[in-house]
Amino acid sequence: MSISLTPEQISNLARQINEAISGLTNIEAILEATRADLERARNLEQRANTAKSVVMLSFLSGFLHLYLFPEFRMQHYNGKNQSTRYNICVHG
Repeated sequence: MSISLTPEQISNLARQINEAISGLTNIEAILEATRADLERARNLEQRANTAKSVVMLSFLSGFLHLYLFPEFRMQHYNGKNQSTRYNICVHG
């Protein structure tokens, strides 16, 4: 992302930001009111990252299993194991 502004535009933007900030009141109440939402968002992000890691590990485990155990690979590709399912449960 690239933003190109003239010095005049930067000054104007800074003035607008200062005006907006000076109009804020009761900032502590706003922070307190949004604290639970922020914590929930952080927890959801952590759970998503954990789920992503579990999926990647599951994929790598299956990949290694196919190539380290030729008998499984042959069984898999000969159609004897066509209902392979992966159940992933993430607790958080």
